[in-house]
Amino acid sequence: MSITIDNNGEFVGGAPASREDMQKKSDGMMTVAESYVIDSPEMRAYAYADLTAYKRAKKEIEEKRASITAPLTAAHKAVMNLFRSPIERIDAAVSVIEGKLLCYDAAERKKAQAEQERLQAEARKVREKAEAEAKQERDRIAAIELAARQAAELAARQAKEREGAALAEQERLRIVAANAAREGDLEESRAIEELARQKRIQDDEDARIASEKEAEKARALQAELDLAEQVAAAKAHEAAVVTTTTVAAPDTKGSRAPWKGKCTNKMALIKFIANNPAFENLIEVNASALNALAKAQKQAMAVDGCTAYQEHSIAAGRAS
Repeated sequence: MSITIDNNGEFVGGAPASREDMQKKSDGMMTVAESYVIDSPEMRAYAYADLTAYKRAKKEIEEKRASITAPLTAAHKAVMNLFRSPIERIDAAVSVIEGKLLCYDAAERKKAQAEQERLQAEARKVREKAEAEAKQERDRIAAIELAARQAAELAARQAKEREGAALAEQERLRIVAANAAREGDLEESRAIEELARQKRIQDDEDARIASEKEAEKARALQAELDLAEQVAAAKAHEAAVVTTTTVAAPDTKGSRAPWKGKCTNKMALIKFIANNPAFENLIEVNASALNALAKAQKQAMAVDGCTAYQEHSIAAGRAS
């Protein structure tokens, strides 16, 4: 059958059935259907008979439509078959190349990641070594400061002890000189006073020398402390500025990596949604499985949040 349709969707050269006639008949059926008031067994029987007739009429129209669409469908199928094989082969070739590209890209990314991790590990070792050395210097600084404090305390204590001993000796000599003077031995008294004077001079000289030695020790400790602080600061700076070289990303032209989500533990997801109702849209009810359960268990179905019900419909006699 050769069928031609114009740009307005109208048949050219007539159609197997008049669209006006079919429309008129279908409108008439709709008018009758809307006018029905089913309030008795007789009216239900009339309506059921019309329902069967309407389904028969629908089948006839569908058969007429199929007589028109069948050759079109066959032509479409023939065109699809004509190009199917080469298109499928090209698709297969594309899939092969894409698969090999993805494998290569994955391998390159893995190599780049391994190199990045190696560089990070090296940088971490350098940083940890510098931090350890900085800590070592800080500990040495603390030890130097402690030694300096202890030395200063010892020096002060020794100086105080020397001063006390010198004062005691001067007092002893003064008393001896005074006793000699009282006894009339002026020569002995003057000799003792001279001895006391010489003793004071010697004590002052000893104190000066001790003070200079302590000052020299303090300067040496301070120099060592300054050096240690410089080393510690340098090591701390070295640890702070350690950076990791970034490995250049491999050339993956044409490669895309959109983020997607997948469920790896359905029960964990259900528990999460129970605690976070805002994510309820992540669960989609399997209507087919739920209907199968309702069909099997009927009113005995006991599933929280779900209910079994009967969906009533009219099954008219088969159109023939």
